[in-house]
Amino acid sequence: MIKACLAQAKIAPELVKGLGFDATCSLAVTDLQGEPITVTKGGNIGLRGERNILLWADHRAEKEADLINTTGSVVLDYVGGRMSLKMEVPKVLWLKNNIKAERFSNCQFFYLSDFLTYGATKDTTLLEEVLEQLRVESDANSLTELTKDLHIYPDFHDLAMKYNATLEATALQTRHIIAVLSSRGHSISSIHMSGGHAKNLALMQLFASVCDMPMILPQDHAAAVVRGAAILGRFAAEGGGMGDDVDQAKALWKVMVEMTPAGALVLPSASRRDKRLLNAKFKIFMETIDIQRRWRVEMEDAVR
Repeated sequence: MIKACLAQAKIAPELVKGLGFDATCSLAVTDLQGEPITVTKGGNIGLRGERNILLWADHRAEKEADLINTTGSVVLDYVGGRMSLKMEVPKVLWLKNNIKAERFSNCQFFYLSDFLTYGATKDTTLLEEVLEQLRVESDANSLTELTKDLHIYPDFHDLAMKYNATLEATALQTRHIIAVLSSRGHSISSIHMSGGHAKNLALMQLFASVCDMPMILPQDHAAAVVRGAAILGRFAAEGGGMGDDVDQAKALWKVMVEMTPAGALVLPSASRRDKRLLNAKFKIFMETIDIQRRWRVEMEDAVR
């Protein structure tokens, strides 16, 4: 990856003054010798294995996050008053509760970017194989049990229609998030997008229309996080931290302007008819959330 960055930037290695990593708030686990430790559910959890990262989107630590948030600890003041289950601490607590004590005591835990730094200083899979791996990790007895919370009425005989409905559901989920934030006093007028989603312009147009607000896309959908790390690296190298807060803010803004290329603006484009349809779909989407919660309870009761 480092060689690829150098080749793309067309610079000589000797011009690089430092190397840094940035990543999502995922949790990496190794043993005390630095070897990866399996964190997926099953009999091998806590033993050496390649699957040693709990992604930020892994929600297995919901109960642990709730417990942490009831403590009233002053630490919560530094994370907005509540600790998200996406953060590392609830995930570590979940591992402590699910790994044998003698295995857990041999583990060390890293923020993903720190793990990459630690590592630097120290095929394609068939669908059936993915499903089987998910079944094992979920401790499900069958694929039917694995998909017990997935309910589809079989009138989606056209795969393309199902694909578009999935895209709409993703956009509606974002609209739901915005609605909740707005109800809590936040004012949101645009969405800044990065990552793989931003590469799909049709999806970005759908997001703009569903949420009824402009989407702002970066020039390079895959480089937003690392570009931010590079900006901070340059800021530090050029004397960042000198002067008062105003001087530092001006210096950082100057670096940001110089290193951030112009992106693209996608405006809402739904017709009046489509807007009525999307509003109706959002109402139904909100109803399905309540229905899914009831279904989950019923399916959990069925497997007890």
